[in-house]
Amino acid sequence: MTKKRFAEITGVEVVTQEIIGDEAVQLEAVKNDCYAIRYIASPSEAVQLEAVKNDCYAIQYIASPSEAVQLEAVKNDGYAIRYIRDPSEAVQLEAVKKCGYAIRYIASPSEAVQLEAVKNDCYAIQYIASPSEAVQLEVVKNDGYAIRYIRDPSEAVQLAAVEQDGCAIQYIRDPSEAVQLAAVEEESDAIRYFKDSWFDAE
Repeated sequence: MTKKRFAEITGVEVVTQEIIGDEAVQLEAVKNDCYAIRYIASPSEAVQLEAVKNDCYAIQYIASPSEAVQLEAVKNDGYAIRYIRDPSEAVQLEAVKKCGYAIRYIASPSEAVQLEAVKNDCYAIQYIASPSEAVQLEVVKNDGYAIRYIRDPSEAVQLAAVEQDGCAIQYIRDPSEAVQLAAVEEESDAIRYFKDSWFDAE
């Protein structure tokens, strides 16, 4: 940090290296302007926490934030995970609990993280490369229409989708007789989405 900039942030008139390195002064600096952390060479965990409490996006200026600092950041905004390199599963879970769509910034999320993400927002499934059937079921049980983001859903997933909303059948390619029947049982108007159905043959 330059002495001039440090003086502007802290209000300290005579700036020395000893003052800049003082934790109490650093804390005061990030309280006044959390982004002042980018000028601090090796901020303590206390200074890092103070910065991300004021603005979670200040984490992008912290070289190696501790897990506690990472957790504080994503608790404020799940999207802050995009600035964290190799976040632990605990940090990932906290991020997607706050915002399901934050999963788009997680390279290889575990099934537990995927489930937490779609519980927060079922449409987060569009950012999951190969969701398990358990994740798919969690999604369509909450919103049948979300099946449109699932590639080649099993019949079990299709049934769960149309049982939640019969009109979700419009997003199912070649639904079986059982799926069609379940769809019209839930919503009679769903029949308008049928093509070459077994109903036509009668």
